[in-house]
Amino acid sequence: MLKDIIENYKSKAGKTETVSIKCKFCGQFLITEAMPDMVNNPELLEELAIETCECREAEISTKKKQRAERIEEQLTQCIGEDSNNPVEAEIYSVIKDTANLVCFGKMEKATFKLTGTDKVTLRTDSQGRLHIDREKKNKTTRTI
Repeated sequence: MLKDIIENYKSKAGKTETVSIKCKFCGQFLITEAMPDMVNNPELLEELAIETCECREAEISTKKKQRAERIEEQLTQCIGEDSNNPVEAEIYSVIKDTANLVCFGKMEKATFKLTGTDKVTLRTDSQGRLHIDREKKNKTTRTI
């Protein structure tokens, strides 16, 4: 989140500039601090305005963004770079897109069979939290 980045920057003695930004949802003008390289970037300022504003639409948008970031963290730990056995980039991208669909209620559940013994299941619980399960099955096949 941009607000966290700015706070971290300030904690390291970084200088910020005061900016006036407008929420795209309610039109309210807000005064906040931004890093110098953000001041001339309208996209970052719009994102900062959404994170700063307290209107209902901005809060919903911010929560969705936080949720999407948590999905990314969970996937990285389970099937990505931080896992013991990362999947290929193309597979990771498909699973990430599907995880967002499951998390935001567009799908109920999804299962991916990655190899003969590897399976990833995406599902939400009753409170809407995303669960990512990776299973390795010891599968023996006999031919008679």
